[in-house]
Amino acid sequence: MIVGYDKEKANRNFGGAFMVKFAGGGFSKLPHFNLLPNQIISKQVNIAPWDESKNSKLITDPVKKQEVKEAISDYVRERQLSIVETVPILQAHNGKDHRYFTSFEEFKEKANPT
Repeated sequence: MIVGYDKEKANRNFGGAFMVKFAGGGFSKLPHFNLLPNQIISKQVNIAPWDESKNSKLITDPVKKQEVKEAISDYVRERQLSIVETVPILQAHNGKDHRYFTSFEEFKEKANPT
């Protein structure tokens, strides 16, 4: 994995701070910089050694691994947002009363009873 920069954008940036947060992996595998104010990183940053150092196999017991996977799936499924079918609500006011309709056709049909 290579992290680069857009030279045109970099030339317009002055001051500020360069902040990156990495989680997991070996800290010693990350590239280190000693930058002076307004100094630009002049080369691409290779974080592949760090990426490869991440231990993604936290659970080695296959039964326990499956149980955790199912528990996570259940947790996500129980908290998943669902789409609720809705219809527009139209409000009509005749100067005295408010009436509500779910379509313009319903409004035309029922708004002015004869």
